Amino acid sequence: MPLSWLPTWCAASMSFYVEALNLQGLARSHVARDCHDQAWGAFLTILTDKAVEAGRSVIAVDARNTSQLCSACGALVPKPLGERWHRCACGYQADRDINAARNIYRLGESRQALTWSTGACVA
Repeated sequence: MPLSWLPTWCAASMSFYVEALNLQGLARSHVARDCHDQAWGAFLTILTDKAVEAGRSVIAVDARNTSQLCSACGALVPKPLGERWHRCACGYQADRDINAARNIYRLGESRQALTWSTGACVA
Protein backbone atom coordinates (compact mmCIF):
# COMPACT_ATOMS: atom_id res chain seq x y z
CA MET A 1 0.00 0.00 0.00
CA PRO A 2 1.55 3.32 -1.03
CA LEU A 3 1.89 5.75 1.84
CA SER A 4 2.81 8.87 -0.14
CA TRP A 5 0.06 10.82 1.68
CA LEU A 6 1.58 10.15 5.11
CA PRO A 7 4.16 13.01 5.24
CA THR A 8 1.47 15.55 4.31
CA TRP A 9 -0.88 14.08 6.90
CA CYS A 10 1.82 14.25 9.58
CA ALA A 11 2.59 17.88 8.75
CA ALA A 12 -1.10 18.81 9.06
CA SER A 13 -1.78 17.19 12.46
CA MET A 14 -0.23 17.82 15.86
CA SER A 15 -0.93 14.37 17.30
CA PHE A 16 -2.26 11.03 16.18
CA TYR A 17 -4.37 8.92 18.46
CA VAL A 18 -4.49 5.17 17.93
CA GLU A 19 -5.93 2.23 19.82
CA ALA A 20 -3.42 0.45 22.02
CA LEU A 21 -4.10 -2.97 20.51
CA ASN A 22 -2.47 -6.18 21.67
CA LEU A 23 -1.24 -7.23 18.22
CA GLN A 24 0.30 -10.46 19.49
CA GLY A 25 -2.99 -11.42 21.12
CA LEU A 26 -4.91 -10.55 17.96
CA ALA A 27 -2.55 -12.69 15.90
CA ARG A 28 -3.65 -15.72 17.95
CA SER A 29 -7.38 -14.96 17.67
CA HIS A 30 -10.07 -15.42 15.01
CA VAL A 31 -8.92 -12.22 13.24
CA ALA A 32 -5.35 -13.51 12.83
CA ARG A 33 -5.37 -13.58 9.04
CA ASP A 34 -6.71 -10.02 8.84
CA CYS A 35 -4.21 -8.85 11.41
CA HIS A 36 -1.29 -10.22 9.43
CA ASP A 37 -2.67 -9.24 6.01
CA GLN A 38 -3.22 -5.64 7.05
CA ALA A 39 0.20 -5.34 8.71
CA TRP A 40 -1.14 -3.06 11.42
CA GLY A 41 2.09 -3.16 13.39
CA ALA A 42 4.10 -2.09 10.35
CA PHE A 43 1.69 0.76 9.66
CA LEU A 44 1.95 2.02 13.24
CA THR A 45 5.75 1.89 13.01
CA ILE A 46 5.74 3.91 9.79
CA LEU A 47 3.19 6.38 11.19
CA THR A 48 5.27 6.87 14.33
CA ASP A 49 8.49 7.36 12.34
CA LYS A 50 6.88 9.95 10.04
CA ALA A 51 5.20 11.72 12.95
CA VAL A 52 8.52 12.00 14.81
CA GLU A 53 10.20 13.35 11.65
CA ALA A 54 7.49 16.02 11.51
CA GLY A 55 7.80 16.82 15.24
CA ARG A 56 4.43 15.24 16.02
CA SER A 57 3.40 12.49 18.41
CA VAL A 58 1.50 9.21 18.21
CA ILE A 59 -0.46 8.46 21.36
CA ALA A 60 -1.98 5.05 22.09
CA VAL A 61 -5.22 5.04 24.07
CA ASP A 62 -7.03 2.16 25.74
CA ALA A 63 -9.11 0.38 23.09
CA ARG A 64 -11.61 -0.97 25.61
CA ASN A 65 -15.22 -0.06 24.73
CA THR A 66 -14.34 2.59 22.14
CA SER A 67 -17.01 1.24 19.80
CA GLN A 68 -19.47 0.44 22.62
CA LEU A 69 -19.55 3.84 24.33
CA CYS A 70 -21.74 6.51 22.80
CA SER A 71 -19.49 9.37 21.72
CA ALA A 72 -22.38 11.81 22.20
CA CYS A 73 -23.53 10.98 25.74
CA GLY A 74 -21.06 8.40 27.12
CA ALA A 75 -23.63 5.63 27.63
CA LEU A 76 -22.52 2.03 27.18
CA VAL A 77 -24.36 0.57 24.17
CA PRO A 78 -23.40 -3.13 23.90
CA LYS A 79 -23.51 -4.58 20.40
CA PRO A 80 -22.08 -7.67 18.68
CA LEU A 81 -19.02 -7.21 16.50
CA GLY A 82 -21.07 -7.80 13.35
CA GLU A 83 -23.36 -4.85 14.07
CA ARG A 84 -21.85 -1.96 12.12
CA TRP A 85 -24.24 0.85 13.12
CA HIS A 86 -24.20 2.61 16.50
CA ARG A 87 -27.64 3.63 17.82
CA CYS A 88 -28.01 5.18 21.25
CA ALA A 89 -31.08 6.00 23.33
CA CYS A 90 -29.91 9.64 23.35
CA GLY A 91 -30.70 9.77 19.63
CA TYR A 92 -27.13 9.73 18.30
CA GLN A 93 -26.56 7.37 15.36
CA ALA A 94 -23.37 6.79 13.40
CA ASP A 95 -21.28 4.14 11.75
CA ARG A 96 -19.64 2.05 14.46
CA ASP A 97 -16.14 3.07 13.29
CA ILE A 98 -17.00 6.79 13.28
CA ASN A 99 -18.36 6.49 16.83
CA ALA A 100 -15.17 4.67 17.90
CA ALA A 101 -12.96 7.26 16.17
CA ARG A 102 -14.70 10.07 18.06
CA ASN A 103 -14.11 8.23 21.35
CA ILE A 104 -10.44 7.59 20.50
CA TYR A 105 -9.97 11.26 19.62
CA ARG A 106 -11.61 12.37 22.89
CA LEU A 107 -9.41 9.98 24.90
CA GLY A 108 -6.29 11.17 23.09
CA GLU A 109 -7.15 14.81 23.63
CA SER A 110 -7.77 14.17 27.34
CA ARG A 111 -4.28 12.63 27.61
CA GLN A 112 -2.84 15.81 26.08
CA ALA A 113 -4.68 18.13 28.45
CA LEU A 114 -2.61 20.49 30.55
CA THR A 115 -3.15 19.27 34.07
CA TRP A 116 -0.72 21.33 36.15
CA SER A 117 -0.80 25.04 36.77
CA THR A 118 2.74 25.17 35.36
CA GLY A 119 1.38 24.05 31.99
CA ALA A 120 3.15 20.66 32.15
CA CYS A 121 1.41 17.71 30.58
CA VAL A 122 1.32 14.58 32.73
CA ALA A 123 0.17 12.22 29.98
